[in-house]
Amino acid sequence: MRLLILIALIFLSNNSFGQEIKGEFFTIVEDMPLYTEACKDFPKEINRIDCSRDAINDYLNLIPNKSDFLTKEEKPNFNIHFIVEKDGSISNATIDYSFENANLDSAFLSYLQKMPKFFEAGMQRKTPVRVQLKTAITLSAENISEKQEDVFYTIVEEMPIFNKKCISRKDSKERTKCSHKAMHKYIEKVKYPSVYIDSDVSGKVYIRFIVNTDGSVTNVSLARGTNTALDKAALEHIKNMPDFFKPGYQSRKAVRVQYIVPVKFNL
Repeated sequence: MRLLILIALIFLSNNSFGQEIKGEFFTIVEDMPLYTEACKDFPKEINRIDCSRDAINDYLNLIPNKSDFLTKEEKPNFNIHFIVEKDGSISNATIDYSFENANLDSAFLSYLQKMPKFFEAGMQRKTPVRVQLKTAITLSAENISEKQEDVFYTIVEEMPIFNKKCISRKDSKERTKCSHKAMHKYIEKVKYPSVYIDSDVSGKVYIRFIVNTDGSVTNVSLARGTNTALDKAALEHIKNMPDFFKPGYQSRKAVRVQYIVPVKFNL
């Protein structure tokens, strides 16, 4: 009997799904943390966890002065883990495996610890919980740009504000939600292509664009299409989008922020 109890305890200690583990955090929950709002808009068939991982990788590859540590040929890997707190902030950031370059390790860890809050914390039974994330990050020198205007973020401390009315909201998260809602109200007004008015053609097109430091919408491109006519209509609609009332800010500095948004066509 004692042996069976011991085996059961070992199994439970190794099974982290839905179980609080040492330090009062989870490793897997019903709704994993989402790093950027764009990931929430992806359809179910696209892995939202991978979307968040890609966004984190994009952020970490914007580490300042990266060219001081890397050559074009080098692509160091970092195994990192950190905890996403209930408010979306991160804590306990650690590098498990590094490139064995003391200066780069120190700079990378410092930048990791300054990571902006996650858009949504992890949820277990509809309650925010602390979640530990582990992932591998590859730094690439290939995206080092001599031009500041070529750099963009996917999430920042203060996301761009689409509508002036959202400025008065009490905190950053509320302002972001208000802006997201206002932006999608504009997107929903997309004109259905006349060639399909009498048909039952429908679909969802994903458009990528950047909000510039002056609030203007630039670099509009197709992220995922569905139909040539629908794709074209979606692109034109986003290209005609009004300027954002306020750009995104990181460390109190206006920065370029990239979005990926769905444009739905239904009759």
